[in-house]
Amino acid sequence: MVWKTLLWVKPLKSRRSSLVYRVSYNMEKEFVKRFYLAFVSMVLSLIVSIPIVAEEPFPPKPQTQPPAEKKAENPNFEKGFELYNQSKYDEAIVLFEEVLKEDSNHLRARVYYGVCLMGKNEFDRAIEELQKALKLDQNYPLTNYALAVSYARKAQPEPAKAEEYLAAAKKNGYQVPVWFEQYVSRLKSGKVSPTEQKPS
Repeated sequence: MVWKTLLWVKPLKSRRSSLVYRVSYNMEKEFVKRFYLAFVSMVLSLIVSIPIVAEEPFPPKPQTQPPAEKKAENPNFEKGFELYNQSKYDEAIVLFEEVLKEDSNHLRARVYYGVCLMGKNEFDRAIEELQKALKLDQNYPLTNYALAVSYARKAQPEPAKAEEYLAAAKKNGYQVPVWFEQYVSRLKSGKVSPTEQKPS
């Protein structure tokens, strides 16, 4: 009788052991799964938090439209700015010229007129218009930045001027791309050809 009882208890213990193993295995599997998901989540959050620095088109375009003036904006300027954002410089220039005929002191129209000329690689003309804008407001960041680009990219570059206006743009809060600063520095030191289209 005793041996029969022992024979019955042994498989029972085996079954219990198997059950404990399965429970333990499932718990371990769930722990590994949760740990993996937490690790992946942490890695993704770190990746998202890292700023991505992409090379901008050359010459660089302004980052955003400046704050609106208090008075109602000229509809020709609004349309011209929209065309500028689409890189339709010739069409934008026509509208900015209309705005300036009505009001020669319209700061943003003068600035974006110059920037459109810069986008067409007409840097000498761009400098002429941007200098007029500078007389309206010496601290306007975009004017200084556009002048820096124009002086760096004109047929006969003036790196000292480019560096001067670049410093003024940074002082007034413009977020200058690091690679463009490096380009101006290399241009000033003679380490880059004036005909080079973008920093290497």
